[in-house]
Amino acid sequence: MYLDLAILALFVFFYSVVAGRVERTPISRSIVFLLFGLVLGPVGIVLFDLDAEGLRTLVMVVACTIILSILAHGLTAIPFATAFGKRASRES
Repeated sequence: MYLDLAILALFVFFYSVVAGRVERTPISRSIVFLLFGLVLGPVGIVLFDLDAEGLRTLVMVVACTIILSILAHGLTAIPFATAFGKRASRES
């Protein structure tokens, strides 16, 4: 179980190290994560020995990541939405 989480953590760490170089290529970060997901998806998930507890942990990590991503987007979108609304009201 810890090996599985370590592999995911290593991927995120590795991507953060090379993110600057990836940004200068035609490959977007969405493509990188999509390819990683395909490798770990139905094709690559058999490489991991996930028991019920490991699967539950993986689901919780994914759910927390999605929830935190949505929360962070909402917090950062509020100031921009307010500024856009003020600018749009001035122009009309």
